[in-house]
Amino acid sequence: MKPKRIVSKDQDLNLVQDSVAELADKISPLCFSFSLLGPIKLVTGSNSIAHKLQTKLRGWVVVGRNSGAVIFDEQATNKFPQTYLKLNASSAVTVTLLVF
Repeated sequence: MKPKRIVSKDQDLNLVQDSVAELADKISPLCFSFSLLGPIKLVTGSNSIAHKLQTKLRGWVVVGRNSGAVIFDEQATNKFPQTYLKLNASSAVTVTLLVF
C-alpha cells in the first residue's frame, strides 16, 4: 500500500515522499504477510507444520499453548521453508502460532 503523493514543486517535499514510498514498499510485506495457525497438536520431538504463507517464513511466535512444553525451531535443517515450519517440542502440546 503506497501513501498518496502530494503534487508539489518543492524538491525537499518530493524527496521525503519518495523516501516514505520506498520504505512503505519494503515494510508492507512484513506487515501484511502473516497467518494465525491453530490449534495444532505437536508431538514430542520434530514436527512439520504447513505455514500457508506462500513465501519463505520470516518468523513465528507461540500465541497460545496448553502446557509448559519447550518449543524451538529446526529451520536450519528445513528443506522446504517456503511451505513448512519445523518445530521441536519437549512434550506433547497443542499450540496456536502466528507465522510471518
